[in-house]
Amino acid sequence: MAHWKADVFVNSSVGKITAEVESATSYGAKEQIYAKYGNVGQITNLRQVSNRSSSSSSSGDGDGNGAVALIGIFIVFWILYSFTPWILMGLGGCTSMDVISILKKKRSSPLSVPMAPANQHY
Repeated sequence: MAHWKADVFVNSSVGKITAEVESATSYGAKEQIYAKYGNVGQITNLRQVSNRSSSSSSSGDGDGNGAVALIGIFIVFWILYSFTPWILMGLGGCTSMDVISILKKKRSSPLSVPMAPANQHY
């Protein structure tokens, strides 16, 4: 609904006031002014101030942006969680060739931990 303002002359004792109402049409705005202030003397300068009421515009404008931001934060945390080893290796100066050479050395080296015989109990 639209927000409407009008200058209203109520009577000689009250004088001229500014009325604000919510209505879809100018005719509805006039009817609301009559319902709110009674039999007024004159309604002048009836104008539409905005297409939304003040309560709905303050609560509904940022909802889509908040959802996009929340999804973006989730994606960033997922990337950090999933790729932390690679990120840390890159920050430490370790390249993929270094990792491959380390893995090859580990496969070719004999086991450094001696195994106990299966029949011996300690």
